[in-house]
Amino acid sequence: MIPAAFTYHAPRTLRDAVRLLRAYEGDARVVSGGMSLIPAMKLRLVQPEHLIDIGRLGELDYVRRTEDGGVAIGAGATYRSIEKSRTVAAVAPMLVETVRQVGDLQVRNRGTLCGSAAHADPAADATAALLALDATLHTAGGPSRRSIQARRFFVDAYETVLGPTEVLTEIRIPKQPAHTGSTYLKFANKASRFAIVGVAAAVT
Repeated sequence: MIPAAFTYHAPRTLRDAVRLLRAYEGDARVVSGGMSLIPAMKLRLVQPEHLIDIGRLGELDYVRRTEDGGVAIGAGATYRSIEKSRTVAAVAPMLVETVRQVGDLQVRNRGTLCGSAAHADPAADATAALLALDATLHTAGGPSRRSIQARRFFVDAYETVLGPTEVLTEIRIPKQPAHTGSTYLKFANKASRFAIVGVAAAVT
């Protein structure tokens, strides 16, 4: 199918993206890789009048160690960059294990962890992993910047606590306690590779 008509915006900075979200409040959606949102638009499950692309913002494309020994993943970081990151492998090997099971190589080269979290598809792999790893999700664009624990971020299927002018800018995974073991397993649909059942666990 073909999406409903929309206006495409390519802001050059995060500040510009937030300004656009505020200008078109309620009628705009943020896109980065587009692996979740664009298929939903083609099915006309969502019909935003404005699409704000943050996928080219270098300020959001990073995977780096935090001062407390965790890892910070920007909204522009693709699954593939997470999969190849030695930092993520050292801090949260279960996250690497999880993203390797996302779609195919083409999807992992475009899709982003933050985009999947913001879309909140219950069949996505990332949600369970973020919950098990006690991730914190960081936003910009609201009345103030927010840091939201994963267990409070996800409300229901395709629903999060993000406001209409907020952008999910970063996900932080804390350093795991010593002697922690973790894994992600799923029973997948053979055609789509979406999880029919997906389970993530971290045990100390």
